[in-house]
Amino acid sequence: MYRFQDSQLEKQEARAVAMRQRFQDRTQRFLNAKQRTIGIDKQFLDQQVNEKNALYEEERNKSISEGKSNGTTQKLFGGKSIKSPIL
Repeated sequence: MYRFQDSQLEKQEARAVAMRQRFQDRTQRFLNAKQRTIGIDKQFLDQQVNEKNALYEEERNKSISEGKSNGTTQKLFGGKSIKSPIL
């Protein structure tokens, strides 16, 4: 029975030592201004930029294709613009 208690105490002590070490490491990182990061998630920001660029390209291609179809429509109607009736 004492062996079980000893192993439990050893586990608790090891856990406490590990927690102290993590806290000391964190404190050193926090106080070292050169090593400290501001909290920028570069990978996520790069992903956002890529998504925005893809959306921009999609819109650009869409407007180019619409411009071509508008040009074709104007050619069909002899360059005259079509006005919709006012309702």
